[in-house]
Amino acid sequence: MTLYYMFEGREVNFDIPTNLRVEHLDVLSGLVISYKLLSKDRVTKAAKVQEGFIRGYLYGLEMSGITDSTINDKLYKFFMEEEE
Repeated sequence: MTLYYMFEGREVNFDIPTNLRVEHLDVLSGLVISYKLLSKDRVTKAAKVQEGFIRGYLYGLEMSGITDSTINDKLYKFFMEEEE
């Protein structure tokens, strides 16, 4: 299934599981925005904690069967602007 989701002018451009909803991506985008606000020139302790929340949220999606590790890697790279 293809879901069109925009974040900071970019669009998710890979197939996602049918049970991954926009609400899941909204939460993830909020966590990423908080991370970016906390990490200006260098990664601060608070930003590292926020990155842990991001990874934890993705892990929760995986453990609940909504995503898998491949989708989580793609979502992390998309939101954190580490696209290949």
